[in-house]
Amino acid sequence: MKNLNSKVGVLIVGIATSSFAFAGIEKVFVESDNSFESNICVAAATMNKRKLTTKLDTAIPGNMKASKLQFVANELTCNGMPVAEFAFQAGNYEVANVLAEYERNNVKILDIARLSSMNTNSNG
Repeated sequence: MKNLNSKVGVLIVGIATSSFAFAGIEKVFVESDNSFESNICVAAATMNKRKLTTKLDTAIPGNMKASKLQFVANELTCNGMPVAEFAFQAGNYEVANVLAEYERNNVKILDIARLSSMNTNSNG
């Protein structure tokens, strides 16, 4: 398989969804080529997590779903950004969240004020 560190370009085309130009814009994702990387970028932007993992199962041999997601989350860039960020920017929050869980530098933000107030309430 090719090195996934290659940058992948995915063309985003705006299409008016009604007869009025400002009525609504729909994002359409088009693969820049027929490569595995472009295919996964478009899938990350447009598919639900089940369809994405099915596509990964078909393309990458082996039965370790987590390692496939980790590999793609850490090695694939789409339009110059990590695939999880690309999915998020496309509005596919379900897939973005799944891929973000597998990123090596995953940072979780906790509501510290909420946690400290919960501890204060339980002590008194």
